[in-house]
Amino acid sequence: MRLHHLELCAFGPFPSKERVDFDALNEAGLFLLSGPTGAGKSTVFDAICFALYGSTTRPENTKSLYSDFAKPGTEPYVDLELTVGGHRYRIRRTPEWARPSTRAKSGWVTEHPQVALYRCLAEDAVAASDADWEVLSVRNDEAGRIVAEAFGLTREQFAQVVMLPQGQFARFLSASSDEREKLLRRLFPVDLYADVRDVLKQRSDAAAQRFRDLSAEVRRGHEEVAALLERLSLAEGSQPDQADGTVFVDMQSAVDRLERARSQAATAREHAAEQSSTAGRHADAVERGIGEWREHDRLVARRTAVQDAEQRTARDKHTAERAAAATPVHEALERLRQTRQQVADKKKQLADLLARARTLTEEPVAAVAESESERDVERAYWSSADQAEGEEYDALLERRRETVGELLRRIRDAEELERALLEPVRRKTDAEAQLLRVVEREKELGRTRERMVHERDELSEAISELPEAAAAEAETSRVLELTRRAQGTREDLGKATQEAERAESRRKEASGHYDDLMSRRFRQAVMVLADDLEAEQPCPVCGSTEHPDPARAETPGRDHMVSEEDLERSARERDRSDALAKETFARCAELRRALEELESQGARPRLSEAEDAAREARERHREVHDQKQRCADIEGRLDDLWQEIRDAESRSQELRVEISGLDSTIQELRDRRANLSSALDGVPGREELGRITARIDKLREHRSAADRLRGHVQGLRENERAAETDLDREVAESVFDDADEAERHWLPPQELAAMRERLRVFEEERARIDEAWKAAWHEAMLERIDAGESRPDPEDAERTRRAAEEARKIYEEELARETTFREGLSTVERIRSGDRNLQAEVHQASDTAQMLKDLADVASGLGGENLQRMSLTTFVLAAQLEDIAEAATVRLKNMTNGRYSLRHSDATAGRNKKSGLGLEIFDSWTSETRSTSSLSGGETFMASLCLALGLADVVQARAGGIEVDTLFVDEGFGSLDEDTLEDVMDAIDGLRENGRVIGLVSHVADMKTRIPEHVRITRSPSGSSLESKST
Repeated sequence: MRLHHLELCAFGPFPSKERVDFDALNEAGLFLLSGPTGAGKSTVFDAICFALYGSTTRPENTKSLYSDFAKPGTEPYVDLELTVGGHRYRIRRTPEWARPSTRAKSGWVTEHPQVALYRCLAEDAVAASDADWEVLSVRNDEAGRIVAEAFGLTREQFAQVVMLPQGQFARFLSASSDEREKLLRRLFPVDLYADVRDVLKQRSDAAAQRFRDLSAEVRRGHEEVAALLERLSLAEGSQPDQADGTVFVDMQSAVDRLERARSQAATAREHAAEQSSTAGRHADAVERGIGEWREHDRLVARRTAVQDAEQRTARDKHTAERAAAATPVHEALERLRQTRQQVADKKKQLADLLARARTLTEEPVAAVAESESERDVERAYWSSADQAEGEEYDALLERRRETVGELLRRIRDAEELERALLEPVRRKTDAEAQLLRVVEREKELGRTRERMVHERDELSEAISELPEAAAAEAETSRVLELTRRAQGTREDLGKATQEAERAESRRKEASGHYDDLMSRRFRQAVMVLADDLEAEQPCPVCGSTEHPDPARAETPGRDHMVSEEDLERSARERDRSDALAKETFARCAELRRALEELESQGARPRLSEAEDAAREARERHREVHDQKQRCADIEGRLDDLWQEIRDAESRSQELRVEISGLDSTIQELRDRRANLSSALDGVPGREELGRITARIDKLREHRSAADRLRGHVQGLRENERAAETDLDREVAESVFDDADEAERHWLPPQELAAMRERLRVFEEERARIDEAWKAAWHEAMLERIDAGESRPDPEDAERTRRAAEEARKIYEEELARETTFREGLSTVERIRSGDRNLQAEVHQASDTAQMLKDLADVASGLGGENLQRMSLTTFVLAAQLEDIAEAATVRLKNMTNGRYSLRHSDATAGRNKKSGLGLEIFDSWTSETRSTSSLSGGETFMASLCLALGLADVVQARAGGIEVDTLFVDEGFGSLDEDTLEDVMDAIDGLRENGRVIGLVSHVADMKTRIPEHVRITRSPSGSSLESKST
């Protein structure tokens, strides 16, 4: 993977567009990423990570990536161009952000994350055009999958491999096995081994549970047998287990005891069955005798009742026969009565109809002129109830209806003319009203046009001031901007002046301190010389051997002596204070020159004056501009008014023509209405003609109904004569002299049927009694009665039945006892059979559970078999850590001249802590192995850096040997001395082999002189910015 270009906007602390050209940095092979703390150095790497994976190295911050310094509405994005696997890709991602909206209630609309992934199809990507970039995906999930397949690293692996967090690995170097495992699990896939460990634990738990279940089932079987024997009073030979009180039973002994008990119960049951059968037969014989005597008594009573009903039944039989013979005569007579009643009903209906029709004919038809002969035809038709000739009357009614219909048509024509006259009258009225409105509109438009012409002429004079107002606004805006800058410069000058005063005060203080130290240093030198003087020994300064007045120390002892180091430190502080004072005074001079320049260009002393002038010029310019726009609007409106006036004149002419045409139409319709009205003089109105038409229709209906009723009466008279003939025939064929006699013997059908049913029941009862009297058991009983058999005593039956019941209960008890022993025997045999199988399964389950428990304990780092207390996942990660330590040792030896090596340690940790992921340092100078915590600060930096590089190498190899050509190394160089830093830089320089590019993230000043290519991040109150430069 090689980076080419990175562009970001409104991302993190960067408010505007920033770009890093990695191609220029790639040529150098080594560059420095520097800047103050919090300026955004980590954000550059977060932007690269976000472009690739849609989240940063801290996923919890992915939703708050929008820059707080960016202007509202600025779209945030990251655009990264890189080469992976020989293909050049470009990724542009936009995080979630809030866009200002005038439509949303909250004023903001949430824009969701977006992505666009491109691949360059051209061989020369630098010269490629937009058409040479192929769009691979615009979906977040799909783009993530394509990046993962092409790159081969997860986000966690990328964060460790490409951005080497030395500070984190310094902690990793001295961390516990648990802490190291958390990092390694994120980088190396060990889920399979964790699943194996979990599966072994699950299977171990399941095997242990199965062993417990099988053991419980065995105990339940023995407890069930023991309880059964206890319940059957056969509980001998069962004893509890010495360990947990569980009862175990000798199954064969239990079977033998139950078999003996069942055999004894069967013998007792057979004897009881024989006794119960004998008692039952005796009781049945006694009860059968009592029942036969009771049935004999009922037969005697029923036979006596039948003999008593013989005479009454004979009378009923005769009555039923006579009623049956009278039924045909009665039916013929009933038909004759019904026919006569129908004839009378129809005659009554016909008479009522004729009366209603005569009432309708009494009123003459005023609209129809009729002769007296025609009136006689009508009266003759409705006066007779017999069949009458109706054709001539039908023709009379038809002529009446046609005459009335013609009159109704004329009336409708007159009404149509009246309605047709309404529409042109209404249209004329509307046209006249419209004409009045149009004329009034013409006048109003004329007056409006005159007012607008006057207003346009007045505005034309004010428009001439527009250029002057625009120039005034531009000038005041320029002065306002200069004044604002001058105001800011004055504020900066005030702050700079205060800072200069403080710097001058510190300079004087530092200079005074240095002079004081020099004076003290001189006096202390004299004191040292005086202290070293010896009697009669020459002075090292003057050579005299006499020392009359040597100098005396102002303070006792030598603890307060001013050293050369104190002087150098004070001199450096004096020089720094002096440089700072010069810098602040230069800054003040620069600000004064800038302020004078602004004032010479027109900046005013007070900002309020410039703001007021700018506001007045702006308002005046806006006012003149509005007047110009108003004048243009008036010109357009005058053209529209002139067109509206012409349209109104044209419309008024059209309305006058329309009114004239409507007057002609109205007059024509009124003439036609007058002619038709004269022809209808003396004719009844529409309502009267309607009543006449309804009366004619009603007479026609009556005429049809009268013909039908006359036909019905004629037919019913013929039916009456036929019914009289049928009645005479039925009387002649019957046993009766006349119809009245037959009517006296007739019975209703229900009564006759009931009588016949009583006769049938009587005959069936007599036949059953005869059959039962002659039955074999009854004849035998009659013989016993004749022989002198007496009636049995019911108390004997009760005594024999009680004896039989007692015998039956004894039998049932013995049967239940035998059944209980038989079922218990079956239960014990079933449990014994299952117990043999269960015992084998228990032994097998115990062995399996112990084996799986041992495996699960080993995989989990537990138990006595796992001497190093190392879990399966830790064991796999330990192999990875061993490879990392070997890869780190290669570089660590180069940095430490072959002294130090990193080694993996699987020593057991104390206090029941996990082990297996330990690290230790081998010192070849002492041939001793010691803890990584014993390293100095610089040594810790080198070890953690090599550890990070080794991890990157191993992760790359595990990811398929992917080439990562761009690496970032984080902070930590400040803890190194000059020689060690030189060795570290040589090692880092060795990473550049095969075209690899290294970016160092550091604050160390010496690094800025060692590395010529810089990417510097500066920060300000308005946000951070990026700058690439060479030194």
